[in-house]
Amino acid sequence: MSVAFAATPEPAKVPPLPALLPKPVAAKAVNDRFRLTERTRVVALDVALLDEATLLAEELSRNLGWKVAAEATQRMNPGDIILGLDPSLKPEGYRMRLTGTRALIAGGADVGVFRATRTLLQLFPAELLAATKPAKAPEWSAACGEFEDQPTLRWRILDVDTGFFHKPKEVLLRDLDQMAQHKINVLRWLLNAEGNWRLPVDKHPELAEAIKGAPRSYEEERPALRGDELALYQAGRPHGGAYTEAEIKEVIAYAQARHIEVIPRVRLDFALEPEDRALQADVLDTLARLFPGEFIQVDVVDHPGLSAKLAGPGFKKVIVDEALAGAEAARVWLQGELVKLAAARKKRLVTRLWGATAEELLKPGTPKGAIIDLLAPGRATQEGTTKALAEFIKLGHAVVVSGVVDEDGEPLLNLADGERDPLLLGVAYGSGSSDPALDDGRQFPAALTLAEWGWSGQKGFSREDFEGRRRAIEPRIHAQGFRSRAVRPATLFALEFGKLPRERDGTLAIAMPEGATPGPAVLTASAEAGIRSVELLLDDRVVSRRPTSTRGDGRGAVTFWRLQVPPKSGNLKLRVTFDRRDAADAEGTLAFAFLQGRVLREYAPTERPEAPIGDWDVAAGTSRRLSIPLAGLLAEPGDYLVELRPTKGWAKVGKVTVRDVVDGTLQTFADEGLLQRLRADAASRATQGTLEIELTTESDDDAGEVWLRKR
Repeated sequence: MSVAFAATPEPAKVPPLPALLPKPVAAKAVNDRFRLTERTRVVALDVALLDEATLLAEELSRNLGWKVAAEATQRMNPGDIILGLDPSLKPEGYRMRLTGTRALIAGGADVGVFRATRTLLQLFPAELLAATKPAKAPEWSAACGEFEDQPTLRWRILDVDTGFFHKPKEVLLRDLDQMAQHKINVLRWLLNAEGNWRLPVDKHPELAEAIKGAPRSYEEERPALRGDELALYQAGRPHGGAYTEAEIKEVIAYAQARHIEVIPRVRLDFALEPEDRALQADVLDTLARLFPGEFIQVDVVDHPGLSAKLAGPGFKKVIVDEALAGAEAARVWLQGELVKLAAARKKRLVTRLWGATAEELLKPGTPKGAIIDLLAPGRATQEGTTKALAEFIKLGHAVVVSGVVDEDGEPLLNLADGERDPLLLGVAYGSGSSDPALDDGRQFPAALTLAEWGWSGQKGFSREDFEGRRRAIEPRIHAQGFRSRAVRPATLFALEFGKLPRERDGTLAIAMPEGATPGPAVLTASAEAGIRSVELLLDDRVVSRRPTSTRGDGRGAVTFWRLQVPPKSGNLKLRVTFDRRDAADAEGTLAFAFLQGRVLREYAPTERPEAPIGDWDVAAGTSRRLSIPLAGLLAEPGDYLVELRPTKGWAKVGKVTVRDVVDGTLQTFADEGLLQRLRADAASRATQGTLEIELTTESDDDAGEVWLRKR
């Protein structure tokens, strides 16, 4: 049965709708509230929608205090949520109207109805889907309005990396809930990496058994670790494990109920010997058997012993028999063979192509019939990526573009001009970690940008509007138990360099917007710009004054001021005092951000030195031993981290020693990797000594810096 909408009278005064993400194509507020009561039912007008009705009723019942019923019936009562079909809409498209008496939803198919219910849930208070039941229930009502919506791209893909870092099944299910809520409709599930097989491969149980339930150190899992993952390794966090077939099937069923497609992804070695080809076929057999969807992804990656593989008889035979020009042409040939193997199993193959430029991506040729996964602009430039995308589409390939945003949700690629091309299937973003807090922080808020772009499109995208909505929905995400990082602070105010005072003690006063809370705060600036001090004024009386401070955050100097917001925080102003008499003229904007609360904890300038304490430049025949004087570097007792930051090539700490300690003692901890821990005792303020670091480098052309920071 289809749903017909009657005209709605125009209200005189209409409150705004709450923040929705992704943004609907059309949303018009109506001056009324739709309230959930103990009489509310979720009614499926078509029995094909009973599953959607049942799931929505379960979600609504979670924190209400009463059970919402789901029924397949033609009888509609006041207060019901009505689900129906409208064949004039595209499958994922929907129309929804909320009035004071009922909620009417029509979708082009069951998936469209489901997408509409995700929008509906965002209109209710955040407590409705909170991980814990609220102590005091709010009014369970939603803003009324009329909505019409459909996606721009077919696929909005979240990459979940369980190859490098195993994720428990329960975390995957939680990820799927968050994906569904923001209309991300593809889970691309990496199931192996660097010898770790989380997938039970038919005929090769030894692959998964090797790590099933076995604790493995991070050094074993991933030899070159960075940042937070290395810190977890140092803390002795073991992890490992493989998925059982039952767990894989449970994840797939959970995703299907939320209209999310699961695309399994594996990495197979670039190897052509008979035993390698047999393993490749066995892996595809397993993927075809376990995953019911139409698509699988297989990436051909370099074997650890690639040079030996290239010299093998299998490789040489393929080169001769197929008249191939070289190794890269052989790689494309193998990808083409995998396309055929997938087709024989009634699957379509997605595969990633590698290259830093469009020429590198295109020169070896492309595997016929493959869907191309284009990583952008990681190894390639934006120009190279967009050029390669256009060429792939000209060749008739469907394309997925991966890595379109960074971890903070900042855009890396503009696809607005081609987003309506039917061969651009979708966009992808993702990361992986074995620690849920790190994983949440990496996926969100970046995945929200992905959701917005994939559903609403980049054309007409307003950064300011999106950031406002993304910040507004953060409390809802946190209420559901996600440990996402704070969205980067927005610009508080910005000044054109040409308009800054040039006289001595020139000042500018800026009114603070509402929202500052009593307690510590940090004001940051995008440049030093000759600022001598910043004062916080309450009713024109100075309540906090700080001179300019500068710290290094690993990406350059950050100018900042630590301030204290008083208990009475109305009518606040900032007064910035300049001394730019000798400052060079500069073009552009000086931007300020105001940090408090969780944003302050996560984005305040870190207490690091303003410059590295040493550097290295390894050329052929030079020493890989660094000697760094410690005089004045250990300001107080405690643990310090010596961090290597390669600027060219790669390196890690081989050995660290401390010699010639004059006063006090130092202990070293022999952790390998990019970090080395020191412990200074209570007398170490006056310690004079030398830190000696032996490096392990990748080649004779590596360089980098050594930084010291307090833990």
